[in-house]
Amino acid sequence: MSYIIITLIRNKQTRRFIVEGQIIETTRNIAPAIILVFIAIPSLRLLYLIDEVHNPTLTLKGVGHQ
Repeated sequence: MSYIIITLIRNKQTRRFIVEGQIIETTRNIAPAIILVFIAIPSLRLLYLIDEVHNPTLTLKGVGHQ
């Protein structure tokens, strides 16, 4: 593996510093993360709101063993 890396570094014919399309690649990688955050925040908020129960009429306790 190190031989391949050294060979590629020493080879002057390969383009080591590729910066073409860097903005589109960054956008393509960050956009899904932002979309997931916008989906996750309301979902987690709703999950915690549903979990709060005031004055339950019936309480059940379940015990499980693996």
